[in-house]
Amino acid sequence: MTEKKQWRKGRSNDANKYAWVLCQKIAEKLSEESFHSKEDVYRKAIRECGYGRIWPVPTDAVNRTIEIWQSNGVGWIAELVGECHNIKGYSNVRVYYGSSAYDTKEMSRFIDCLVSMAKEIGVETRPQEELDDLIREWGVKDDSKNKEDKT
Repeated sequence: MTEKKQWRKGRSNDANKYAWVLCQKIAEKLSEESFHSKEDVYRKAIRECGYGRIWPVPTDAVNRTIEIWQSNGVGWIAELVGECHNIKGYSNVRVYYGSSAYDTKEMSRFIDCLVSMAKEIGVETRPQEELDDLIREWGVKDDSKNKEDKT
């Protein structure tokens, strides 16, 4: 039996921009102690709050699989987990999807994660009410773009 997944729009450019603003602010704050790039922060958030899965991969193809996966972008992370105990000659690779593949719900969760990270270290973020309004607005903006594209 196949599981049905509810269709959701892709994340908006505004949501993506705000995520990167948060990554930059967090990186700047963390860099007061030791250097952190916004990409470091982004990848940490992808690992902690993002979406991924574990794939069994032929052991002799692990390095190439990781290389190909990671060529998709900064947040497309792949790492060797270890030997697959169920399939001889295979290893498990954990892959994470970059936020470019996220729908609006996944992106909202990702931004919530970044906001939590920021608050933990004293980085100012937009007020929760404003964030909630933005999330609602992202959905509306995406709908209007889709309607314009169809005409």
